[in-house]
Amino acid sequence: MGTFADRVMLLQAESSRIKQYLRTLPPDAWDRPSTCTQWQVRDVVAHLVGVAEVYADFVARGIQGDHTPPPGWLPAGMGSAMAGAERTAQLSIAERERLGDQVLAAYDAADDRLNRLLAGLSPQDRARPWQEVRPLSRPHLGL
Repeated sequence: MGTFADRVMLLQAESSRIKQYLRTLPPDAWDRPSTCTQWQVRDVVAHLVGVAEVYADFVARGIQGDHTPPPGWLPAGMGSAMAGAERTAQLSIAERERLGDQVLAAYDAADDRLNRLLAGLSPQDRARPWQEVRPLSRPHLGL
């Protein structure tokens, strides 16, 4: 896949493509069903907001040497895939409701933060050990 810098550049390019695509959607497209069962397009984008926020938080915590699960998260291997998928759906819809008409702006901000953070990682930061954690809840959503 190339160097870390190559992967960051690929992530940034794909992020730009997604943002451009989302900006071209007509207003009624945001309320249409997506290919994700029971999700509207705006729910999928809210999910992307949450993913970018979570990964940025994990990386920022890891840089500080904190490899414990964040509050509201279980260690890897705890819980089931089915429960996790249902919880992800609930959290994404709750995030969309919280964000209202600011879903795209929130996606832009969260994605930009993650891209800046990854692009700024030193070789030492990239070599740090990482511990996988799984979501139990997301406190900032009140869940």
